Amino acid sequence: MNVSPECNAVMTQRNQAYIGILRWALEMGRVDIVLEVSLMSSFNVLPREGHLEALYHMFPYLAKAD
Repeated sequence: MNVSPECNAVMTQRNQAYIGILRWALEMGRVDIVLEVSLMSSFNVLPREGHLEALYHMFPYLAKAD
């Protein structure tokens, strides 16, 4: 259970943009992150700062895994 503070409007938009980028990566064939993107998408309506931090950690993984 994530008990971090809720995101403000700017952070919520950033969260939704990152989810969109990750969904695009899935369409391009990155099936190794399907579960993680699906889980993060479930918090898209009311993300918390911890969810955004988790998204930040996914991008270095994608860069390193290439």
